Amino acid sequence: MKNRSILLLVLAVGFVLGSVGTSAQSADEPGRLDAGVEYSGTIKSGESIRFGFELDEDTASRIIVQQNGIDLFLSVKSDSGELIAEMDATTGGDGIESLTVTAQSGGSFVLEVTSKGSGHATGSYSVIRTLIPAGREVSERIELERRFVLALKAARSDASNPDVFARLQSISKEWSEIGEEYLAEATLEEIRSARVRLGLKLMANAREMFTSTGEENAKRSIPVLQLAFDVLLEAGEKESASLALAWLGSVSSRLGNKRSAVDFYTRALQMVVELGKKDAESALHSDLASIYLFLGDPRKALDHYSSALTIYEREGIKANVAAMLNNIAAVHNQLGNRQKALELLERSLVLARELNDKRGESVVLLVIGTTKANLQRYEEALASLDSALKLKREIKDRRGEAVAINTIAMVNRSVGEWERALRLLEESLAIRIETEDIAGQGVSYNNIDAVLNNLGLSELALVNYSKALKVAQATNNRTAEAVTRNNLGDVYADLGDLEKARSELEKSLEIWRDLGKNFGISSALNNLARLPLLSGNYSEAEALCAEALEVSEVSDDLSGRGAAIHCLGLARLRKGNAKAGIEAFNRALAIWKLQRDGLGEAQTSREMGIAYLEIGVPRLGVLYLKRAVNSYQAIRQSIRGLDESIQNAFKGQVEEVYRELAEELIAQGRLIEAENVLGLLKKQEVLKFVRQRAGSGELDGRAEYTSEELSAIQTIEDRSEDLARLGEQFENLNDLKKKGIVLSEAEKEKHRELGDMITVANRRFREFLNGLAEEFSKRPYRTNDLGESLSLQADLKQWGDDIAFVYTLVGEDRFRTILVTPTVKVAGKSETSAKVLDKKIISFRQVLRDPGLDPRPLGKEIYDIVFAGIEKELEGTKIKTLLWSLDGNLRLIPLSALWDGEKYLGEKYRNVVITLASRTKLGTTSRPDASVLGLGVSQAATVSDPAGTRNISFSALPAVPDEISSIVKTDENDEGVLPGVSLLDKSFTEDGFVDGLLGGPGIVHIASHFSLNAGDAGNSFLLLGGGNILTVQQMRNDPRISFSGVDLLTLSACETAVAGSDSTGREIEGFGYVAQQKGAKAILASLWPVVDSSTRLLMSEFYLIRNENPSVSKAEALQMAQQRMREGRIGEDRSNSTRRSDPVTVEGEGDIAPVFRRDPERPYAHPYYWSPFVLIGNWR
Repeated sequence: MKNRSILLLVLAVGFVLGSVGTSAQSADEPGRLDAGVEYSGTIKSGESIRFGFELDEDTASRIIVQQNGIDLFLSVKSDSGELIAEMDATTGGDGIESLTVTAQSGGSFVLEVTSKGSGHATGSYSVIRTLIPAGREVSERIELERRFVLALKAARSDASNPDVFARLQSISKEWSEIGEEYLAEATLEEIRSARVRLGLKLMANAREMFTSTGEENAKRSIPVLQLAFDVLLEAGEKESASLALAWLGSVSSRLGNKRSAVDFYTRALQMVVELGKKDAESALHSDLASIYLFLGDPRKALDHYSSALTIYEREGIKANVAAMLNNIAAVHNQLGNRQKALELLERSLVLARELNDKRGESVVLLVIGTTKANLQRYEEALASLDSALKLKREIKDRRGEAVAINTIAMVNRSVGEWERALRLLEESLAIRIETEDIAGQGVSYNNIDAVLNNLGLSELALVNYSKALKVAQATNNRTAEAVTRNNLGDVYADLGDLEKARSELEKSLEIWRDLGKNFGISSALNNLARLPLLSGNYSEAEALCAEALEVSEVSDDLSGRGAAIHCLGLARLRKGNAKAGIEAFNRALAIWKLQRDGLGEAQTSREMGIAYLEIGVPRLGVLYLKRAVNSYQAIRQSIRGLDESIQNAFKGQVEEVYRELAEELIAQGRLIEAENVLGLLKKQEVLKFVRQRAGSGELDGRAEYTSEELSAIQTIEDRSEDLARLGEQFENLNDLKKKGIVLSEAEKEKHRELGDMITVANRRFREFLNGLAEEFSKRPYRTNDLGESLSLQADLKQWGDDIAFVYTLVGEDRFRTILVTPTVKVAGKSETSAKVLDKKIISFRQVLRDPGLDPRPLGKEIYDIVFAGIEKELEGTKIKTLLWSLDGNLRLIPLSALWDGEKYLGEKYRNVVITLASRTKLGTTSRPDASVLGLGVSQAATVSDPAGTRNISFSALPAVPDEISSIVKTDENDEGVLPGVSLLDKSFTEDGFVDGLLGGPGIVHIASHFSLNAGDAGNSFLLLGGGNILTVQQMRNDPRISFSGVDLLTLSACETAVAGSDSTGREIEGFGYVAQQKGAKAILASLWPVVDSSTRLLMSEFYLIRNENPSVSKAEALQMAQQRMREGRIGEDRSNSTRRSDPVTVEGEGDIAPVFRRDPERPYAHPYYWSPFVLIGNWR
């Protein structure tokens, strides 16, 4: 309708035949409406203005009224009051109204111009009447106008009648046929308006349906909303149509059709984005996020919440920004990214304070406290929760106050403050009773009873759980019902009623599965597994525990995971597989320790002790039973202020463990210790007049460890601390001498004294190593290896003060690291078994090889085991390069990817692996004039494995030619950085390889596929050109293949640094190791299938650094290249991501790491791309 004003101008020009009149007309006495004269004036809402005129016999008049800023209605009546004609074609404030009047016998007529609406609006009008000859055309027009008016009335009174739209469509066409395009367009506009009115009416009807109670009403609203959407979209009313879609999404979600809801919300979102409606867009993003959370896709939820946050931040709506930060934090908490969640919550907290929103501030503080508790930062958590509680009390939010107190209580329960936890829970319950918070009362009953049940008051807990169940059912709170039934089942199991226990637990499990809440499913399965454990069906129990573990691992439920692992240990122990039970118990203990769960630690330690007794290791059995007793003692001490009946109930529940320990001590002839343990069960009053050791009473005492039991814990720390302290003082004085500072006589004497003390400490440390060798008596070769490795200290002094040697020992029960610097030897240790470490290594490799997962949490765990024990000794030194002698499966991971909490180890140190084969070549320097032999395969190939059992297909490696050409400069015009020869594809044959080596290259660079068979060296092979292969065994036995004189052999292929073991566990030698035996001074090889494009970039950068800086060592060049790749200083699009091997599938137990958020500015920041290459041998 944008051309209305232009159309009006044309019409007006056509009909202005006389002068212009401006006199206003009274509603009682009509003014004259002479033909050819234009009349104009103003008119108010609800006002009518009348004009009189005459028509002769067989004459006709056309009346045209221009309305400006006000909506007018025209009617013409005879002098007797009979309605002759009317018109209201244009809605809105501007436009034209026109009608035609004829008189067969002549007469007087009155035109009435009426302003519709009410209020005080004022507009203007102009009116003109023209004379036209009567005839058939005029009659037909008058009839068309009459039908038009009737159709308009019908459309405006009932737009749901489809016949009305058909009539209007026909009339619009007729207007066009007689040249009245303005009226044709007005008719179409009326159709659109009618459709809009119909659509809005349908939406209003649907809203009444879905806002009323009952599922059926909601279902009835869906077809109505769908019809409303169709009508509004056809009318071009996209904004209202998008709202209809959003309502469809809301109703579908309410009915449980979440996938349909996603579809409706997504379509609505697309429409509002096109319309630029940011408020609607942000709301839809939030709705979609909520749905995706329900569907178990938190990452998509995070995307939508983030989009909403961006809009709110751009618009500066702080309250909405804070709310969205809270939502995003909740998703990160669900994903296990608690530190990220905490950062977002801190931002939200700042906004709440800027807005002086104390209610919002208190809520954020509650969530911050809970998040910190989940991070095991309990003291900080309690501080935040205390602040939240103060605010709740300040704003007089009694229900919120109860929530805060309840949360503080649960944190106190987590840290073993049982007494305080119980008192706070009772305080929270009292407030909830006062405020008639029925649902909250159910929560309090559950939490109180959980504590009582843990403390041995099962019968009392049973009464209160029954109350909680009634509350849950009365409030239709299915989550609360599931929690309560789960707890009831646990209590019935404690009381020995296994039938009732199973009934309640199965009901709980069914509800949890309906709700899709994995933590509840895991808990119910764990409790269900107790029943077959109690009845002797251990296979059924093991299956239930395994299922619980699987569920817990796909959710952020560390407690559930610990319980499931403990459960698995029990089932396997009861089945007679004590070693498998011990392995599980170790894992569970790690979780309880992390969570500071003293009760869990006590229960698992007890079972661990029993397991060791069963396999004939009684001293370890005693050690773990002591751990259990001491954990129980800590709990008993924490509840000493509670009613004596509660204390006695808990003691009665756990005293069997005390007696088991005492009995075993007696069996071993350790009577004094047994007596001490039994004394812990005696009443304090009996002992108060007896002279006794401090802390030996019932509650203050503990099961004391013998010196033998403590030695494994204390010896390494003591010796390491002594050496570190002496070495630090000695190095400080050495630094003064190196700076040319003359030492005083006292300092010289101190320097000599420290040297003597270090000599003595080192001798004592060697004596300790002799004892350590006995611990590894099943692997005696280690002792010799260790002695040879430690002899490198003399070489270190020649190589410089920035080199250190690190030797690792993986024991069955613990791990040790020995650091050797030019002046000292220091040992670090971790109480981590080989099995636990292997699991971490496997998981770490799995995460490292998936660029979508964040390897840093696992990297930190391994860092703490391998490096934390010697970390302090390296601080403040000049050490830059670490030479690692790696034991066991540590050789399968890149040490540079270990994470210290802030940085990768590769950012701090240059890490080099040394082997027995490489030690004789460590002292040699690099050749300054080295040429390069570049070998590569870029074409796809299918080959038969050496055993002839299968065909193996390899994908093309399109980046290989660029990689080789960027390194090898065959003539002056090449872009390569080093002179040499390149053999690609068909030219890369075994004979070509041999001939190339005869040329005496200092560097050999191979870019191809490598197939690793860890159990059979003969089946491991390198892919040559033309579909040929070279096995490791062939390379070893072929006298023509010699790497003598090769300073660096780069194996830019997959898993060339990996060595495995055969069926007997004997170590086999991988490609890199054999190459060292055949003369290569250093090997740059990979630990897993590498990406073609990123490998090309890394290798090119490595050689470029070496070429531009000849003084830079291989280790430093690799470190620099990796750093540049991490930081995004080298990188490109990852469209070419072919791996240099077949893709490797690792079977896991669900998500084992959080998501790695890719930074577009640093496309290769994930260790998957930069860390697989390790330098073996000569680092120079």
